[in-house]
Amino acid sequence: MPNPASSSPAALPVVHKPWESPLVLPDMSNTTDRHERFRVTSRYMEVEGKPAIPLSGELHYSRVDAAAFVRACAEVGLDVVLRIGPWWHGEVHNGGFPDRVQQAPVQHRTKDPSYPDLVKRWFGYLGEELAGLLGPNSNVIGIQLENELYDQGGENKGKAYDGGTSRRRTPSVKRLRARRGCCRSVRRPP
Repeated sequence: MPNPASSSPAALPVVHKPWESPLVLPDMSNTTDRHERFRVTSRYMEVEGKPAIPLSGELHYSRVDAAAFVRACAEVGLDVVLRIGPWWHGEVHNGGFPDRVQQAPVQHRTKDPSYPDLVKRWFGYLGEELAGLLGPNSNVIGIQLENELYDQGGENKGKAYDGGTSRRRTPSVKRLRARRGCCRSVRRPP
């Protein structure tokens, strides 16, 4: 029987080449919504100043209390990226909208002036529930606003409820989120 050590394949050569462009620190997580332990660069994410590759799992917290989930993750040392919506998952019932929102007489995820009222209520609820759990030193290292916005068809394709494109929409949703308490700068509980 052959010796497994003698039949191992030859090592593959690795050549490191310098980057063609300089490292860029985008506003997100560096100046805007800065976090104490986590940041992104144009090349990688950093955790406590060192490049890191995240490993992820997912839990649809429509089935659990979001604050309890964040606390449980903190207890075992896990970081969290919250997907707060308003639309958060196209593969689930109503994309995550409650039935009352889905059945509301508005054009969802568009510039319809009635839509932000529904979003304000949701962000207000989350702001109350997550009070004290968010901030630059918390285990919540990111908050994803919206999801799959590109899937709007017809005249609404890429339109936001502020009348702009999806790129312009994010700051408007972010301001609404902030006004409803979903990004308070509060230190992580001990």
